[in-house]
Amino acid sequence: MTMNNAVMTEQAKPDFEMRASVRIYTGELAPEHLTQSIGMFPSRVTRKGEERRQSSTDSWVFSTSPKFAANQWILDSGEAPENADLEDLVDRLLSRFEGKEPVLRNWTKEAYLSVAAYGHNYMPPITLRPEQLERLASLGLTLDVDLHDLTEAQDNEEDEARGDK
Repeated sequence: MTMNNAVMTEQAKPDFEMRASVRIYTGELAPEHLTQSIGMFPSRVTRKGEERRQSSTDSWVFSTSPKFAANQWILDSGEAPENADLEDLVDRLLSRFEGKEPVLRNWTKEAYLSVAAYGHNYMPPITLRPEQLERLASLGLTLDVDLHDLTEAQDNEEDEARGDK
């Protein structure tokens, strides 16, 4: 394989990627207060005023602010298999809150199930079952969905590589 072929060979991307997390804003209290209260460690936290670090797993890369604006406790659904559907991610994530509902509801004045969908070849369906929506409501979580349609950007790059643009 020549160097040009090596450069042109790209790792195949999945048709789409889906990520989900529960994000709870803790106001002026440090996120550790929620950790102690609920008895569960987050995947990560943000602290108001701290510098942002670039992360490929967080949607903040689209933010223009160099510092976090709020204290936040974040629990991710975990590594999702390629082309994982949202229903499975949500089931996996919400199951971690079993038995913690009464304590969690004390913290959910500003709390979200945050979903990010990245369509490489097509946009994935965003579907939740009625019992999942009921569960979100019982936990006091608002649903926040961000759709990132990367299909057109990919088509444009391919057109430019062929000299079509």
